[in-house]
Amino acid sequence: MGTDKGVKLDTEKPRMDLVLRGFSHAIEDIADVGTYGAHKYTDDGWQSVDNGIERYLSAMIRHYLKYRQGEMYDVESELPHLSHMAWNALAVLELWERSRTVNHQCSCGECSCKSSEESTREFDYKSDIDDNVRSIMYAFYGYDDIE
Repeated sequence: MGTDKGVKLDTEKPRMDLVLRGFSHAIEDIADVGTYGAHKYTDDGWQSVDNGIERYLSAMIRHYLKYRQGEMYDVESELPHLSHMAWNALAVLELWERSRTVNHQCSCGECSCKSSEESTREFDYKSDIDDNVRSIMYAFYGYDDIE
C-alpha cells in the first residue's frame, strides 16, 4: 500500500521555512555568537559543559541584565547582548530537549517517544528555570507570576 504519486504528507509538520525566512537576521547574529564561542573555546564544546542548563541560563540572565542597564554590546565579544541572550536561550532549550528525549521512554522500552510521562531524571530543571525567571521579573517588573 502506498500513496498517490506527487503526494507529500507534511501538512501537520512544523514549517521550518517560516523560522529561517522570518528570523534570518537574528539567526545570523546568533551564528556570530556561536562562531565567537567556537573560536574562544572549541566547536560544539558547549554541549559537554557540566550543569549546562543552569550555567547557560545564568549567562542569558547576565546578558539580559547588561542589556537592561543600557549596554547594547558585550565588552569582550563586541556582539549584541541580545544575540548572546538568544544563543544562551537556544543552548538551554537544546540541552533540555535532549534530556527529555534521552530520559523519557515509553512503556515498551524500545523507543524514546514524547508521549510518555515516565522520567528517569533525578532533577527537574523546570523549577530551577522558573525560579530564575521569577527573580528577573520581580527585579524589573515588580511581579513574579509566571504560567
